[in-house]
Amino acid sequence: ETQDQGSATGYEAQNLISNPSNHSLNGQKFRDWRMPTKHELNEIYLQQVVVGGFANLSYWSSTENDPFDAWKQSFSAGTQFPNDEDSYAYVRSVRAF
Repeated sequence: ETQDQGSATGYEAQNLISNPSNHSLNGQKFRDWRMPTKHELNEIYLQQVVVGGFANLSYWSSTENDPFDAWKQSFSAGTQFPNDEDSYAYVRSVRAF
């Protein structure tokens, strides 16, 4: 996707992705959006200039660390870290192509 779906807790992130109004006009044509894995999110971080539109903050991945934590990627520092899924971060969806 070329735009963020918003900011949410890790538990609410999928709801943002499932709502077509949170996607770009082109993105609204598709229904197979999902959260990126932590490895995919790092690849997106490495290509953030090409993809564009990222906040200089953290983004959720779909990779769980334990029952209460999932991995985030900092788009300012480039680091990945587990964080409580009750905390907020940005959401950017991906799909297979």
